[in-house]
Amino acid sequence: MTEIDYFNLLDENTTLALVKGDVIIRRKGKGVSSAVELINDSVDLNGFIAVDTVVGKALSILFLKLGIREVYALLISENAYTYLMRHGVKVTYKTITPNILNRDKSDLCPMEKLSLSLDDYDDGYKVIVERFNKMFKNQTM
Repeated sequence: MTEIDYFNLLDENTTLALVKGDVIIRRKGKGVSSAVELINDSVDLNGFIAVDTVVGKALSILFLKLGIREVYALLISENAYTYLMRHGVKVTYKTITPNILNRDKSDLCPMEKLSLSLDDYDDGYKVIVERFNKMFKNQTM
């Protein structure tokens, strides 16, 4: 697949596509939700390529935990880019930004803010998943 082919996997029904050979997994979700679901479901994605609309550092940590080897991002934060590259993950992006902002653009995305102090992805993913689960539980009550 070419770069254009990977980015063309994203549409109104797909915010995250995972590719390995002929296998393509498509997910639609906001923020880190799709990656958290995949971790919670123990999906084996070792060696997959991830194509996502917005990649912040929190998602980068989750991608490393999932075993993603390459990332294509429409938008990526500088922290996410640096983190992935430092861990040997190839990154291709359309736009890079200093930070990922929250939905109303008044502050950093809560997950981006949380992940700034996290470095080890084996410990970091637990913090992110725990926070996500708390946030999701609070929203559904």
